[in-house]
Amino acid sequence: MNLITPYVPPLGLRSQQARTKTKSLGNRAFSCAPLLWNKLPVTIKEADSVEMFKSRLKTHLFLLF
Repeated sequence: MNLITPYVPPLGLRSQQARTKTKSLGNRAFSCAPLLWNKLPVTIKEADSVEMFKSRLKTHLFLLF
């Protein structure tokens, strides 16, 4: 006589479901970041501090627009 019966969940587990290959919104949001970084002048990318980087980036963007 078997007193213990195995539990069978009514729905399949997420780990057993097939995975989709779609990109999440977060991945797509930053896909252009490397391209924009490469277009920046070297003087901006090689700033010595965050404050200097922000200042140079702000000036660069102001001159563009």
